[in-house]
Amino acid sequence: MALLDVGVAPVSRSAARTAAVSARGRAIRIQLARPGLAVLLLTLIVIVAFVASGVVGWTVLRSSRNMLHSQILASNIGATDLAAGSASRYVDAAQAALRETAARPSVIEALENGDYERLQTELVRVVQSNPRLSGVTVAGLDGTGLANGTGSPLVGVNLADRDYFRAVLTSGVPALGTPDISRVNGRQAVPYGAPIRDESGTLLGVLAGGISLDSLGSAIGDVRISEHSRVSLVDRRGGGVILAHADRERIMTVPDAANEGITQLLAGARGARETRSGGVDTLSVYAPVPGLPWGILIEEPSAKAFAPIEELAASALRLGVLAVVCALILGLPLAVWIHRFERRLAQRGEGLAGAKVRLEMELAERLRTEEALRTSEERFQLAARATNDAVWDRDVRSGTLAWTDAVYSLFGYAPGSVDFTIGWWESHLHPEDRERVIATPERALAVGEERWSREYRFLRADGGYAHVLDRGVIVRAADGTPTRMTGSVQDVSSRVRAERALLAANGELQKFAYTVSHDLKAPLVSIQGYATRLKEEYGTLLTEHGDGSGGRYLERLHANADRLSALITDVLEYSRLGQMDAPAEEVSLAGIVSEVTAALQLQLESSGGSVVVVTPLPVVHGVPIVLRQIIGNLIENGIKYGGGGTGTDAASPQVSIGVEEHATDWRVWVRDNGAGIQPELQDQVFRLFSRLPDGKRRDPNGTGVGLATVKRAVEQLGGTISIESDPSTARGTTFFVTLPKAPVTA
Repeated sequence: MALLDVGVAPVSRSAARTAAVSARGRAIRIQLARPGLAVLLLTLIVIVAFVASGVVGWTVLRSSRNMLHSQILASNIGATDLAAGSASRYVDAAQAALRETAARPSVIEALENGDYERLQTELVRVVQSNPRLSGVTVAGLDGTGLANGTGSPLVGVNLADRDYFRAVLTSGVPALGTPDISRVNGRQAVPYGAPIRDESGTLLGVLAGGISLDSLGSAIGDVRISEHSRVSLVDRRGGGVILAHADRERIMTVPDAANEGITQLLAGARGARETRSGGVDTLSVYAPVPGLPWGILIEEPSAKAFAPIEELAASALRLGVLAVVCALILGLPLAVWIHRFERRLAQRGEGLAGAKVRLEMELAERLRTEEALRTSEERFQLAARATNDAVWDRDVRSGTLAWTDAVYSLFGYAPGSVDFTIGWWESHLHPEDRERVIATPERALAVGEERWSREYRFLRADGGYAHVLDRGVIVRAADGTPTRMTGSVQDVSSRVRAERALLAANGELQKFAYTVSHDLKAPLVSIQGYATRLKEEYGTLLTEHGDGSGGRYLERLHANADRLSALITDVLEYSRLGQMDAPAEEVSLAGIVSEVTAALQLQLESSGGSVVVVTPLPVVHGVPIVLRQIIGNLIENGIKYGGGGTGTDAASPQVSIGVEEHATDWRVWVRDNGAGIQPELQDQVFRLFSRLPDGKRRDPNGTGVGLATVKRAVEQLGGTISIESDPSTARGTTFFVTLPKAPVTA
């Protein structure tokens, strides 16, 4: 403006300099103003992005919680169905055994002839051969007890007032009674009555049997959701009665009516309810037992059942707080990086969830296979009673061999087409089994054995081979000379196929666990790298900003990543045990201890600990790498948990090692000078992923895999491991490892 006012007047040098300086100042102010606006816009973008990501994260978290909640309920209901199926099959087998006994010709004949002594002998044999039955009694039509399976005479026992007895007399068909205490042996049981009829169908009496509640409880007790769950078998009639429970004092008592799960169970429903039982929030899962007026109830504290959901929420909260701090301090680049990191973490979490589901499916399939194998064995035992097996009799003196007609149907030969001789039997053995099988009965006859059994392959009529179990009893004269061998041949081809399938499934499951643990290692290394870089570049800034919580969160992230890395390493070591096929050899135990001590020298120096060899260490038979895992884990465990105290009373860790020699094995012991382990917690230390409860845990960073690895490695060498510890004596903890001297053979 000043230049325009003067027109064409000349401009002085000082005025030009003043104008130039003024122009440069305005340019500097403009340049300074532009960065301030950019920072403001950047801050607004970060805040908007954070709010949006928070909303999306909350939505995803809520959806994940709901999905995990549904998966937990579905898994628990499936376990309840398994228990109900086990109870149904158990009772079906017991009822079938009682009906078969009532229909035996020997029982009917003894009852018709009034031969109660013979009848009692039959019943004693039935009770001894069937652990499902607590007792068996035969009563006349007036209810008077005539004979029982206890072996002692009946005095004043009358069943006329029993509901199942009246039901059998009225309907003429078997009947299941209400749970009661037996008048014969005083044991708790569920009574079951079956009619005894002669050939014309006339009712002669009633066979009353008690289905043992103790054995029934054991049959369903193996089906558990977790170590905190409790399984109950409830009779839904007449307001409900508990038939089986882990707490024996609750058997034959009325269930808690305040539990909504009990109410639904008594109504015959199937499902799950979150309710209160005994003053504790409880997840109750219930299902009716097929074909019976009973039901299964599995109760587990809600805090334990839904612990994975709470862990998911806590992890999400910690991650959210860390994201807030980083977004406010580092700006948009770090916010973008965290967003991408969250996406990768979520994808890996989904991968872990999928792996968990696949692992649960594999375990469920394994349980179904094992249940099928047990069912096949039960059917096989019932079939053997009906003489479906081929029975043989050999005259040792004459060399003749006789078979029952069942051999035709067992191996597919036409009746009358076979000349049964010892030569025929030997010629039909599989070539790979022939030499081994032929020699064993002759050896049993020569050395004075009373029984003989072998499994081998036998030629069928169609050219294939059947896997059979051959068992015999040797009859000898007064001077010990063998006279006869009598036995039976059972076709166990189905069992052999099932065992092979189970072994294959176990191998695949072990390979799957190893692969999952190995695949987790790579993304974890990336997480540790990012955490380390974040700590190196921004650790000081996070610690000094605000109250320093950002630095603490970063330290926790770094520590948890390291702990997860140690856990995966331990799981990989645990999985590799099942894949080791190195041959066993003679190994110097002293050399193993020296190698392990050298490898742990840094830990010994930092803790002031020591390793003392108390007795000379021998040469043992084993696999070197497996022995290093056993000794290394036990010594490292002693260094980690040894010593204790504070101030002048503090003690350095000291680990002692010694060996005791026995006739067939070496007993190696490793002792520390720590605080010891409570007796009620000692069974937990060898379980995979098992850690001591808070307040009793000596190492908060332990993975719960080390001692489980030791136990598996010891068993792989054919040995055993045990623990001896009493905190009240302040003598530390001693682990005893027993290793066989001779190689372990199958």
